[in-house]
Amino acid sequence: MPTILIVDDNPASFESLVDVLGVHELAAVRALSAEEALERIEQQHPDCILLDTVLPGMDGFQLCEQLKNRPDTAAIPVIFLTGRRSDEAALVRALDLGAADYLLKPVRMPELIARIQAAIRDKAVHEAAVGERSAELVLVHGRRAYLDRAQEVLDRAAQLQRPVTCVAVGLYVPTDLTREATPEHVTAIEEQLLPQLYECPRRGDLCAHLEECRCAFLLLSPAETGGRAVAERIRDRVTRTEVTVEGQVVPVRVAIGVAEASSGGVPKASELMGQAEEALSQAQAAGPGTVTFWSPTSPPSGSA
Repeated sequence: MPTILIVDDNPASFESLVDVLGVHELAAVRALSAEEALERIEQQHPDCILLDTVLPGMDGFQLCEQLKNRPDTAAIPVIFLTGRRSDEAALVRALDLGAADYLLKPVRMPELIARIQAAIRDKAVHEAAVGERSAELVLVHGRRAYLDRAQEVLDRAAQLQRPVTCVAVGLYVPTDLTREATPEHVTAIEEQLLPQLYECPRRGDLCAHLEECRCAFLLLSPAETGGRAVAERIRDRVTRTEVTVEGQVVPVRVAIGVAEASSGGVPKASELMGQAEEALSQAQAAGPGTVTFWSPTSPPSGSA
């Protein structure tokens, strides 16, 4: 029976969830603070964590960050439950820290159960399809290797009816530099930026270095939520990182294409990748910092 750790300093919140979780064959464990939660995690090894944002001492965001930075706990899905209303900054921060979900109280119990079960399934998909511990970075090199691994993920995700999104990223430098760019220049740019970009998806998502200044990510989440969050984090990292080549600051720009696998049947990795790269081409044409979501007819969106 999966174990759910509920971290909330209000005992009533725990009591209201115990019976509901039990009906769905989910065992509940309580912690009233972040410090107690860390002890429970060591003892119980929960399959999912329901986490309040406001806690005595260390708050929920700090606890989530600590968990996601530890290899032994990074794979545990965290779902925030909060009473904060219309707090977009808190939502963005939660997703940026690697949370699986963010729900407002009072939460509808059927929805909560569905989100918990989905988070646990996502973890299982990563472990089964990617073939490595989801607490670790999964990085492949080359288009062929990426498509092979992506197809494995798509096959498994289709069986479990889980959404999959591809994010294609292109890095671009000013024309006056590209005329003189050498392989050493490109390598210097990639060495400074790619490690930053590989930190943007959740641990366990598939990352690939495709070719010069091109990379791609495969996410087990919808394009509108997970895809958008990763794309915006990537854009922010590129914007904030000062890249230098031979002592000269190079204003590297980024364009991003996002595509979600179609539902029904098993999607083809090559088709999904093609859609993401088509969106990337549209984003590049629209200008630096653009994020485009694939559609046969829709114009680019999200221009910075």
